[in-house]
Amino acid sequence: MDDEPPEPLYPVNISSSDTSRVLDVTSPKQLPYEILSNIFARAIAANGCYENRRRQIHPLLAFRATCKYWYHVIIGNRALWSHIDVFFDGCRGDMYSFHINNSTRLWLQRSKNGPIHLHFVTGYGDSHVRMSELEQIFQPYANHIAAVTFSHQWPEEIVRDILKVCHTHAVPGTLKHLTVAKVYITENVGTSYQHLKWPMNFLRGLTSLYIGHLDDKIGLRMNQLWSILVNSPQMRILELKECHIVSSEKFEPKDIPAVPLHSLRVLELRNIEDLELLQLLQAIQTGNSRLHFGVSVDESDSTILAAIKSFIKRTRIVSLGLGQDAVEIAEDLSVLPELHTLHFDLNHGYWMRIGLLVDVTTRTPKWPNIRNLHFSNGYIRGEADRELIRCLVDAYHLKEIYFVGFTILYHGYYTNWRLDNRNEEKVMDYVTQRVDVVSTAYSDPPWDILAEKRVL
Repeated sequence: MDDEPPEPLYPVNISSSDTSRVLDVTSPKQLPYEILSNIFARAIAANGCYENRRRQIHPLLAFRATCKYWYHVIIGNRALWSHIDVFFDGCRGDMYSFHINNSTRLWLQRSKNGPIHLHFVTGYGDSHVRMSELEQIFQPYANHIAAVTFSHQWPEEIVRDILKVCHTHAVPGTLKHLTVAKVYITENVGTSYQHLKWPMNFLRGLTSLYIGHLDDKIGLRMNQLWSILVNSPQMRILELKECHIVSSEKFEPKDIPAVPLHSLRVLELRNIEDLELLQLLQAIQTGNSRLHFGVSVDESDSTILAAIKSFIKRTRIVSLGLGQDAVEIAEDLSVLPELHTLHFDLNHGYWMRIGLLVDVTTRTPKWPNIRNLHFSNGYIRGEADRELIRCLVDAYHLKEIYFVGFTILYHGYYTNWRLDNRNEEKVMDYVTQRVDVVSTAYSDPPWDILAEKRVL
């Protein structure tokens, strides 16, 4: 595990066993990482350190200055400095140019040459950062950059330049986790395609790859993706979402080389072109790995539907993610004896599709081995939806039910919102009494944290 950075500092649950361990601590440096991550994640959230960085002291620095106890805890725990948020400040006299914030430089110095996770937090429209500055700042740490995350939206030039720095100055295989949430180009290219300059001999040995929201002006070539996968046999998480993949003449659907990914635990293929989806489903071989598989599909295409069913039948799927239109796939869940978790994306639709999971008249489950239900992007609109939730809870002996990106309290026009509130509270009380874990979140957690929840 020395080659991978610790998880970002998001709050995690602390068990009673962790609490008992704290009582036996004889030195601040021996505090469990779970405890430290909770302390500082909550401190960061409470102080709003991600807002207006110029006027506020980061809680990590504030705690360090409090007393000798916290000073030794913070200075002596390298993991607390391994997640580095990269911020930019505007250049005087040029509103479109930015330079890297001093707090980012401080974090790099405090990382003490351990594995680090660079998180580029907020993208900037048509702005740019000088390549010379990026290379000057990050080149000394290139051999320690184990993870890079571009959240929100970033110009293609920034993504390319950072990858170039790592490619030029790091040993191939140093980077283990790459997240590119959204990329765009700043120039008007008309209808011609622009392709990300993926350095092939650098992007090898990845264990986690997320690429999302590449539009039709920025394409990732299929042979580029193939090179990354072939050179990353230990890949654990692969997520492609709304990603425009440009077909390569080298690969035909009828003759596709197999890609063995026997360590793969999470595979998400959402809203990508049918041909590329077909190629990936036919080529990826997961062996005996227990897998979470998520897919978006147009069931009117019989070829794609058959390929998905074939992939499901030859794979050990323990967790499955489907959209609200995946009716035929849901009807074939009986072929998955190890399936115990179902993720249902309602896509802001109605709950009636969930009736696929239960016989409403007898309140009996259609797939009794399911123990965890995760729902996203839906609304509870009335008594019929509330009754369906109660029916699901009665039918299944659930360990967990999870509403993410969800409007739990939906109020249309001309409704009695006080009455709706009481009804929703009754439903949630009903669920809480019958399910071990009930979770709600109005927005998705960071993709990597959510992905790790799926690795079972």
